[in-house]
Amino acid sequence: ERLRYLEDLLPASNVVLRSTSVVAQYHAALQGQSLAVLPCFIAAQDPRLKPVLQNDIEITRSFWMYCHEDLRKLKRVTVLWEFIRKSVLKNADLLAGKRGTMKYLP
Repeated sequence: ERLRYLEDLLPASNVVLRSTSVVAQYHAALQGQSLAVLPCFIAAQDPRLKPVLQNDIEITRSFWMYCHEDLRKLKRVTVLWEFIRKSVLKNADLLAGKRGTMKYLP
């Protein structure tokens, strides 16, 4: 999967800042001088940011958790996996861009 969105959206643009860090892109967008492709769970929670091109662009990403087969059944690995799984389920709407508030596990 490609992560180079800018060339598709604005092929003749004059880019001053490029970063693979969503945190850096987020802060640049907050300065009001840039556009940023940000995950919903970051951008939707900040009222200072306004969505643009939201009906023109849809980006769906998959995330995988990997560990060596020998470690997979360790208690600390299964506890972490279960925490991540529950957090993702609890925040499915936010991760899909449908709601803007993070829900934390008790």
